[in-house]
Amino acid sequence: KAVRVTQNTDAAAAYACGFARVLEKLVLGSAGGLDEALEEAEKDLRNEDRAWKTPLDDAVAANLTRVFKEFKGQQHAEVGRALKPEGSAFPFAGLS
Repeated sequence: KAVRVTQNTDAAAAYACGFARVLEKLVLGSAGGLDEALEEAEKDLRNEDRAWKTPLDDAVAANLTRVFKEFKGQQHAEVGRALKPEGSAFPFAGLS
């Protein structure tokens, strides 16, 4: 619900749930590290019997690992600038 208060879109909610699955695995210790947590979260998102289904789960699953690999080792500001929405007039979009 917190995502819907700040970013009320289906895509924002779907990606928040996908990344929450990664964090859950890291916090609860069911994954030995980030790579394993990403792999498990991706499997969860493709499991037909999963809880908290969204219509965008396939897209989220496809992008979770890709995004982490693409931006691995980069500073937060670099990633923010790369993810800034095209045409955004707000100079700090993507940097929060």
